[in-house]
Amino acid sequence: MGTARPIHINPFPYRVFQKFWRGKAPPAQNLGGHGPPRPPRLLRHWQEKAALLRDAPGVTRLVGVCCDKDPVWSLQLLQRAAPTVERLSVNHPREAHLRAVHAIPRLRRLYVSGDAALRLDPLELPALPPGHAGLQWLSVQNLPRATTQSLLRAHGGTLEELELYVGTAGSGGWPYSCGDLLSLLEQSWLRALRRLVLRRGWCSHSAAACREQRGNVRRVLPGTEVLCGSCVGVRAEWV
Repeated sequence: MGTARPIHINPFPYRVFQKFWRGKAPPAQNLGGHGPPRPPRLLRHWQEKAALLRDAPGVTRLVGVCCDKDPVWSLQLLQRAAPTVERLSVNHPREAHLRAVHAIPRLRRLYVSGDAALRLDPLELPALPPGHAGLQWLSVQNLPRATTQSLLRAHGGTLEELELYVGTAGSGGWPYSCGDLLSLLEQSWLRALRRLVLRRGWCSHSAAACREQRGNVRRVLPGTEVLCGSCVGVRAEWV
């Protein structure tokens, strides 16, 4: 059995920060100006992306996939890593990327951060495909409400920890303000949830509204620890 090989990606350009190689040492570094000259930056960029695609099979952890920078390449990366990846973070996915992530059979931890493009035509994800392990940990930021709810509902039987970036009641739209979080969670059927952290970030937040919101949520999820990241200072987790 191969060892776990996390890949960390910097999207400007896609550069590997850290890679654990299976049974071989990392490529030799060109130190002190010795060795062959380095190829032009753009060529190196494409070489690095080709190398990531080549090494994706067998990866168990994939971090920092920024889907909007090169949608075709990032979709290929997700598809090639899909059979084995268990921990994943994706930024600015499009519909095809969300569907690819939804189909990953062994995925247990997921961080996903959306952008305005998804709000134009919100995707509602279907039930999990047969044989899917189901998420245990999920962090959701800036996805449309319908997409968020369908994602929660799909993993409601296995999800134990949820970090949700959402505001308290206010005049803004979802997720910056949310006056009916109780309804969203109640309809998501989170049967295994043990811990919910409400991350505020740029979202609306007041102490009084937060206490009321958390109290309402506890009535729907009586066995779940419900925390506010701003009020309590809960340390952020990563995949």
